[in-house]
Amino acid sequence: MSIENLSCFGCGGKGHIERECPNARLAAAGPMDKPMWCGTCDRRTRLIESHGLAARCPQCHPLAHVQLAQYIRCPGCRMLVYAYDTNECGKHASPVQPADRRPEREEIDAIVARETEARINPKDAA
Repeated sequence: MSIENLSCFGCGGKGHIERECPNARLAAAGPMDKPMWCGTCDRRTRLIESHGLAARCPQCHPLAHVQLAQYIRCPGCRMLVYAYDTNECGKHASPVQPADRRPEREEIDAIVARETEARINPKDAA
């Protein structure tokens, strides 16, 4: 068998074996390890802000498919929680903030009533 017919298991190229691969030096050089920067995330960390949390950029972070170390999945309810959270299922402190932060209806009505009263009787408000 001649060397021209051999395939490298490292790079897939022809004419050499993995132990003598000329492309191994290029791969170990470093800059080629990260994909090209997408321009929307932080250039150094490759992190984006998602719902108030740091998340790996899905376009250009080399470990985008790996979960961040500070989060785990609860084995019982499968909810994403902080790694130090030992609460029972249903009482976890979720790192995901609730989408709706508006005050309750009763609180809104009380605010409107106070402001209306202040406009009607400006002396009493002070």
